[in-house]
Amino acid sequence: MTKLTVNHRRANAYGVRNFKKILYVTVGAALMLPMAAQADPLAYVVQETSNSITVIDTETNTIVKTIGGVGNNNLVSIDFTQDGSLAYVTDQFSHRVIIIDGATDTVGGSIFVGQRPSDIEFTPDDEFAYVTNYGSSTVSVIETATSSVAATISVGSQPFGVEFTPDGGFAYVANENSSISVIDTATKTVVDTITVAGRPRHVTITPDGNFAYVTNFVTNFVTVIDTATNVVVTTIPVGGTSRDIEITADGAFAYVMGGNTLDIKVIDIATNTITATIPTHSPFGLKFTPDGSLAYVSSIFTATVSVIDTATNTVIEVIPVAPRPRDIAFKPDASNEKPTAAAGLDQAIRAGDTVSLDGSASFDDNTESVDLGYSWSFASQPAGSTTTLTDAMTATPSFTADLAGTYDIALIVTDEGGLDSDADSVSVSSDNLAPTAIAGEGQLVILGSNVYLDGSGSND
Repeated sequence: MTKLTVNHRRANAYGVRNFKKILYVTVGAALMLPMAAQADPLAYVVQETSNSITVIDTETNTIVKTIGGVGNNNLVSIDFTQDGSLAYVTDQFSHRVIIIDGATDTVGGSIFVGQRPSDIEFTPDDEFAYVTNYGSSTVSVIETATSSVAATISVGSQPFGVEFTPDGGFAYVANENSSISVIDTATKTVVDTITVAGRPRHVTITPDGNFAYVTNFVTNFVTVIDTATNVVVTTIPVGGTSRDIEITADGAFAYVMGGNTLDIKVIDIATNTITATIPTHSPFGLKFTPDGSLAYVSSIFTATVSVIDTATNTVIEVIPVAPRPRDIAFKPDASNEKPTAAAGLDQAIRAGDTVSLDGSASFDDNTESVDLGYSWSFASQPAGSTTTLTDAMTATPSFTADLAGTYDIALIVTDEGGLDSDADSVSVSSDNLAPTAIAGEGQLVILGSNVYLDGSGSND
């Protein structure tokens, strides 16, 4: 078993700030671990013009706290580190990122970035946060240990949304000048630019890492990009403009916030068709609870947060909040331990073989192994290989090794509290595989006669 040596959006692969030794155990031992109770998460709602954050208890759907004095004006986005100890909030008009102490829910300072910072996302190891600067056409990379800008990356004009691929190797940035910038997170450079129609606003990526879905502020469709080739493969009509988009943890559905339709469209990822429409009050931002059972949706024009039951796609409650709510984030439970991913033993195979993987030995402190969320993705594969994983969101996926060489496959598991494991990888390779000797068929010969052998059927 080997540890993955690439960054991962929702898992610490290397360069981990708070690294812990991982104990690998059998499935039976893992199931004997005591299951810790998982508390209902707190929802943190950024209030754009009141310089505050509203905190909602999702068990009772009541406001339990308001954090005041956050920035100067026009708060836009919020994200937490995986342990919940730190949150960053973008403050557009002061050109800063506000630091929130997760333990005390107090403002702990600020970091000057580019002009009009908009979206923000932490890297999987929480060492960096990527901030899109709408007014300066850059992305600021903040080093969290020093609370300082470590790099500034030039991207397309008016960048807004940012999201990482599941393997953490790339960040996709939606620029409103009709492009998507693809950033290599190892080198912190733009390695590709994808042209899309209209004004792309937000981007999200399927859990298997195969596709990016992009909303659009002026066109009536969502754009789908193949992340292997960075080519637009289809567009999905959604009946109007769109703002934000989120994909369910199982990768089955995408929820699209309408811009001028004042509703939410639910897209079936398998067919790229709309399967439900949820009437809401001018939706602006959406986040799923860690267990995926509910979606919380902010309405900037009605000063409310709607709660959607994702099983029925109906609004079950509407919570009044302060004026102009925007982004929502759920604070991770600090007492929740990361699950441990176990991708299985390395394998030696031949080109053409069907390869079966098994991550069922993965375990957690508060979630049974059978209830963990599984996400497999290729970290690397032979040049020219076009194979894909079958059942990548299960414990036991498979793929066909279409070419000789080495395939590195990463596994990340997620517990019921929404906390992701570090990435573990398995290497499947035909390199240096021993050749197969074939000595030929047995023979009946006459004593004293010459015997001719044929090993030409041997192969490698």
